[in-house]
Amino acid sequence: MIYKVVMCPKCGHIQVTYARKVFRCFRCKKYSKLDEKIKVFKVTTDPRLASAYCRALKGLNKTVGFATYKITQSEEDNVE
Repeated sequence: MIYKVVMCPKCGHIQVTYARKVFRCFRCKKYSKLDEKIKVFKVTTDPRLASAYCRALKGLNKTVGFATYKITQSEEDNVE
């Protein structure tokens, strides 16, 4: 399966999708075709790498329970 890190053209939300032709934005619920108009940041077969790249682009630290999840050094090395 091929994973893509894409940006919604309507709201700018960055997310991971494995769609081939059309994806739906999680934030604004708009359907968009995967063509040259859609910004595709990364294409990979590794879902963990796609997720790490998406987190790095968003610049977020995820909160899981009472701990703060930060991107590990090995994940940072994998992100361009």
